[in-house]
Amino acid sequence: MATRNRKTWKPNKAGVYERQIGWRLSRTGKRVQHKFRFACTLKDAQRREQKIVELWEGIEATSFGSEPRWCETTIDIAKQIAAGKVPIQVRKDRDEDEVTYVKRVHELRKRFPSIAILPEMKYSHAFGLRLLEWIDDRAEAAQQSLEDEHEQNAQSLWSHMEGGGKEHGPSLHQAMDDYVTWLKQEYQDGDQHVTPWGRTKIKQVETLKSRHDDISLASMDHEAVGGMFRFWRQRPTRKGSTEPIAKKSAEHYVAALKDFFRWLHINPRYTWRKPEGFDDIRTRVRTLHNEQRRQVSRRDVFTLDELVLLNHYAMPLERLLLLLGINCGFGRAEIATLLVGEVHLRKPHKERFQGILGFDFSSDDSFIKRHRRKTGVYGEHLLFPQTVEAVEWALKRRRRQPRFRQTARLLLTDKAEPYDKLTKGGNPNQRVPNMFSRLIRRVRDDGNDIRSLSFGKLRKTAGDLVRQFADGEVAGVFLLHGQPVNADNLLDVYTSRPFGKVFAAIRQVQDHLQPMFKAAGPTPFASGRGRKASEAK
Repeated sequence: MATRNRKTWKPNKAGVYERQIGWRLSRTGKRVQHKFRFACTLKDAQRREQKIVELWEGIEATSFGSEPRWCETTIDIAKQIAAGKVPIQVRKDRDEDEVTYVKRVHELRKRFPSIAILPEMKYSHAFGLRLLEWIDDRAEAAQQSLEDEHEQNAQSLWSHMEGGGKEHGPSLHQAMDDYVTWLKQEYQDGDQHVTPWGRTKIKQVETLKSRHDDISLASMDHEAVGGMFRFWRQRPTRKGSTEPIAKKSAEHYVAALKDFFRWLHINPRYTWRKPEGFDDIRTRVRTLHNEQRRQVSRRDVFTLDELVLLNHYAMPLERLLLLLGINCGFGRAEIATLLVGEVHLRKPHKERFQGILGFDFSSDDSFIKRHRRKTGVYGEHLLFPQTVEAVEWALKRRRRQPRFRQTARLLLTDKAEPYDKLTKGGNPNQRVPNMFSRLIRRVRDDGNDIRSLSFGKLRKTAGDLVRQFADGEVAGVFLLHGQPVNADNLLDVYTSRPFGKVFAAIRQVQDHLQPMFKAAGPTPFASGRGRKASEAK
């Protein structure tokens, strides 16, 4: 056990936050947990506690079968973290020679890459990148040469590290704060509000800032940068948990780090530049063994039987969300931003395009044609007949709400608000996922066997179905993957992306889903259809 988990933090009588983390040997030789004290704000205490937990997990990972415990060096590092010291200075033992001491510091830096570990200030002259080239032979002449060559640069580096403020040069956290300011300007919508994707990127940077120490940019060499990437590649634990973060999350943070360093490299306000070999730093996130087995044994997609149950129990609005997810691969964001003018009911393609697409169109074909807001990729989806009914129901509902026009959102709440409107706390709106979760609960409460998969799994299910009847390329076009394309010249779009194959696959999926459509009954969008109508609001 690395730490005693608490749901709440409460200061002691002295107003200090305490936390028991890891194990040590008492004076009597008994193995006991060590108590750390955080004389700071709650937010800082939680951040420092997380750093100590990560340090302890590194000790556990390298214990090699023996019982992990704090040693004199690691517990001193942990105490400095608890006190808020940055960077951490490793103390030299009284009988330890200088070379052995600096080598020990190097080993600690490699062992705990997410923590800024450095030697004591007075030994900085021996702490150079070339130290490892001569550390084994410990030749006195080589040592003297290294000291002469690096003393001036090392002292300058340490002055930056010791201060960390504007007077001594910019720090990592300062650069990240400036990057967040730039993101707020770069990702703005027409009303000068930060877009949902921009808010996501800002939150990623805030997480990076909380997980990496505020060290001087002058010390951000190849080793330090590689250590930051390694931290996320190895998938650290979630805050307040012993479970590693999801692989997808780790990949997102690796990508966020890349974007930050690219921005920093070309920003004229900073002199920091990518170190040599930056593009060769490993960024591939590891996959755990249990995840490999899971990928082979189970896919998180809805079965046909589950889709039948969902469509049978759904209320009209829930059914609309279900159909848009399965028919078009739409997630929460795509549904919330779908415009009235992006729906084309019973409007087949022009004759000059039909031959290019290689698809047998009819006069009753209906489509949704739009750019995906997140990627800018253009896409078209042939609609199921039941999806057409759903869209007609939505249009009728939307006409009763204010500001109905071609550029208006197709779906608004009963209060005429967008489904992606931020909460009062500035968090993403969960109305659509919550509505779908209530539908699943209603199905299960009636004694049916259905998994509690998220709304986002409808998009995955849709892509999987298209792939079954076509191939990976067609599924990618269906899900609007790939490079953005300009829809102004449709001839170029249709010749470069196989929309005809997408339409053919959708029609085959439509045939496959006939039991699902029948489950909705003859009037799927009649008022009051479904169980517990009040739950579907």
